[in-house]
Amino acid sequence: MSLSNLRYFRHTLILLGLFLVAAVQAEQVPITKILPVGKSDNDNRDYRYLTLSNNLRVLLISDSNAEKSAAALNVHVGSHQNPKERPGLAHFLEHMLFLGTEKYPEAGAYQDFISQHGGTNNAYTAQENTSYFFDIEHSSLEPALDRFAQFFITPLFHTEYIDHEKKAVDAEYLAKINDDDRREWDVYRNLFNPDHPAANFSVGSLESLADMEGHSIRDDLIAFYQNNYSANLMTLAVLGNRKLDDLQKMVESRFAAIPNKNKVIANSYPKLFLPNILPASVNIKPVKELRQLNLVFPVPNYSDNYKTKPLYYLGNLLGNEGAGSLLALLKNLGWAESLSAGEFYTSRHDSLFGISIKLTKEGLTAKDQIVSAVFDYLKITSLRGISEWRFTEMQQIADLNFRFHDKLPAIDSVTELSQSMHDYAAVDVLWGSYAYTQFDDVLIKQALSHLRPDNVFISTIAPDVATTRTTALYKADFSVKPGIPDILDLKPIYHQRLWLPERNIFIPKNLVVKTSSMLPFQEMSSAKNTPVLLVNSEQFKLWFLQDKKFRSPKAELNFRFKLPALNNSLGNTARTQLFAAMLTDQLNEYAYPASLAGLTFNISANARGFDVNVAGYTDKQNLLMNKILNAIVQADFSEARFEKLKDDLIREWHNEDKNLPYGVLAKKVARLQYMPYWGVKEYIDVLQRTSFAQYKQFSADILRGAKLEALFYGNLYPQDAIKLSAIIEHQLLKKHSNRLPQMAKVLRTDNKDNKSWLYIYPLEHNDRAVELYIQALAPNVDDTAHMQLITQILEPEFYNHLRTEKQLGYVVAASSLPIRNLEGSFFMVQSPNTSASVIADEINNFLGSAAAKITENFAENKAALLAELREPPLSLAEQSEIYWDSIQLNDYEFTRRQELIAALTKVTPETLRKYYETAFLQKNRRLWLSTEKFENQKDFDVIQNVAEYQQNQQGYLQP
Repeated sequence: MSLSNLRYFRHTLILLGLFLVAAVQAEQVPITKILPVGKSDNDNRDYRYLTLSNNLRVLLISDSNAEKSAAALNVHVGSHQNPKERPGLAHFLEHMLFLGTEKYPEAGAYQDFISQHGGTNNAYTAQENTSYFFDIEHSSLEPALDRFAQFFITPLFHTEYIDHEKKAVDAEYLAKINDDDRREWDVYRNLFNPDHPAANFSVGSLESLADMEGHSIRDDLIAFYQNNYSANLMTLAVLGNRKLDDLQKMVESRFAAIPNKNKVIANSYPKLFLPNILPASVNIKPVKELRQLNLVFPVPNYSDNYKTKPLYYLGNLLGNEGAGSLLALLKNLGWAESLSAGEFYTSRHDSLFGISIKLTKEGLTAKDQIVSAVFDYLKITSLRGISEWRFTEMQQIADLNFRFHDKLPAIDSVTELSQSMHDYAAVDVLWGSYAYTQFDDVLIKQALSHLRPDNVFISTIAPDVATTRTTALYKADFSVKPGIPDILDLKPIYHQRLWLPERNIFIPKNLVVKTSSMLPFQEMSSAKNTPVLLVNSEQFKLWFLQDKKFRSPKAELNFRFKLPALNNSLGNTARTQLFAAMLTDQLNEYAYPASLAGLTFNISANARGFDVNVAGYTDKQNLLMNKILNAIVQADFSEARFEKLKDDLIREWHNEDKNLPYGVLAKKVARLQYMPYWGVKEYIDVLQRTSFAQYKQFSADILRGAKLEALFYGNLYPQDAIKLSAIIEHQLLKKHSNRLPQMAKVLRTDNKDNKSWLYIYPLEHNDRAVELYIQALAPNVDDTAHMQLITQILEPEFYNHLRTEKQLGYVVAASSLPIRNLEGSFFMVQSPNTSASVIADEINNFLGSAAAKITENFAENKAALLAELREPPLSLAEQSEIYWDSIQLNDYEFTRRQELIAALTKVTPETLRKYYETAFLQKNRRLWLSTEKFENQKDFDVIQNVAEYQQNQQGYLQP
């Protein structure tokens, strides 16, 4: 172990040896083994690693400051363990476990309990793991664990829900049948050895889950559960605000009852590829307008070598985006837009390492030369790239990330750690993913030796590629032919522009946490320890707060440029989107090494200007900030990059309508209800007609009359903020204008004709989606409190009724949808086989019947929402986001959340019932969105012209 690791990583020996603990049952005294867990010096959580008497491994986490309690159980069994004749069975089992146990037989009772006590729950099935997880208010952890444990002791597998969940699994499969990632993997399955489990369908469908002669799907489900769900293959992580001893008692008394069948899962599979399959060339025709080149290499599984991480080492070098990198060369030649490299599939024996390149149109025609460039760079890496100083640099960065990583939400912590318990030794369960302690050049060279031309398949994904076959499941058009193009010698002029990355200039050295302001400045914070207005000029307002809570050597810098040039201008708004993309592209050379060193930036456009966020270690933050400022000031863009990025942005907008229907519709709410806001079709039209000369003129004047709002929060002195603000004001805010940035407007949905609004947006997808948006009566905290509580109450019932009982589709959800300070509720259903009219009727019926039950479990739901609102932020970034949102809503006293809590405490069952009747049951306040026409369309006011609709609606002005 290096000196830095010895200094910053300590093995906290929780307890060693064997201990006798309290009996689970009177006649049984389980023996629990307790092992040490290593943690960071900055980690204030306490940990205990147990192995229960049934060989269930458990990690307990005590955190007195946790926002919620949480638990996750990970079974080391997934879709790779499906019987060959039963594709999707593991996934189907994941669905069925939620639907009742002997102790808690009612389907949906578990989800209702979790939701009513301020929690969330979910599960997923991966290749070799199935994970179940939830979070909940602290006081309800023990009864939640009692319900959770029963999944793995006595599930019922109710016969009446078998068909329901088969349809849900099938709907999940059909919902993503146009997903290009799934289609690509579907093609790859055709190359794999048919005896390898990766070659099998993993999701499941009505066909794969149908009853068979002599045995039903329920018989096979129970057999799979009995054969695979064994305590020795499970790991459990539990986090709460109770002491470790208390958590241990909760767990032992419930989870020691999970049967241990001492099951053993095969450690290896047949080879992923049969002999003579590789090398191969694959063409795939996508649904979206994509151009992508992938080089995929089978490599060994190096999971046991997690202290060396040979594949991450190679991915770090090959994925470099700085000067001299493979991507830098390809971008300069106009052939590529982005590149990524690394391991993307792993099983117990095999892994796949990929190099994925997003191509331009010209790059598609030059793909053979690109392949030659890839292998040339691999040769450079083999000759000069494997050196200890590079590994040490990765180790330094990993050490920093381990010491100062943000605390994750409880549910994310337990989900991640329950997986890590399968991957790492107990002492390394927290640290394993950060471990770089054993530089092994032989092992790295061995991994690199697999990245060669005779051990690769190259897939080209583009709309116009030649194809000869179609996959059975996802209907992807593809072709496969043996061999790959000849690897040509790279032209010397190209070869000379390739070199390995130099030392990372962004790795921080000074990690001192600044404790107090330095003279002559006084303490620059209010008594409430909230941001203060440090700079207040006509063009520039800067809020500042030196962090004293998280004690981290990081800071968050947020900027919003409000631009008069965008006032009611579709063209300039579209050009600002391109401006943000071109700035990001120009800074990409610095973005990659900075991000590796924990320093990130993001530039994004909006309808009124653009935002810049810079986050990370303060030691090198000014270095990155200066490069961003120079890029904005100079706006020195080449015509070649302008054309490439314009094409890329237009293609991205074209592809938006090819996303999942429910997601496409959800974005249309803001399109309808917020001004100024335009749709992608309008953006495409105006950007296609924008010349480079027009763009140059626009970018030169973009900051004329700009108003800038900023927030600096973190490990900064006031002097630091004032110095940087002076540079910003001098460089960026010199161009004055009498024009002011326009006010935004959030529109109301009221319809004077006493009809609901209906917006129809057809999509090329077999599923149809229907969504309903209901907004608050007014933009104030009282209305927000009532709306959020109603959504909290309806969400689990909506899901249970329309998905579990009515089986309308896989995607069923209710959620809050605020637009600026106007709260809203949003109900969505995406279905493969139910018409839009029927879906709308079912949503209507649900909302009507909910009126009689809206105050059931009122106290529990209100307490749960209050607990959620009182949750403290977990990280500097989260706290910064809260402050920044307050500034954007003109909440300069930073009191909106406390005011919302106060308003919620005053809500009564009577006020809630009245609010529901007024806000939710009046049809002239509803906005429906659908991907297909309604049968009773005459009963709705159909929005034919968005601009006309917006002009006729009243609204609320936004600063």
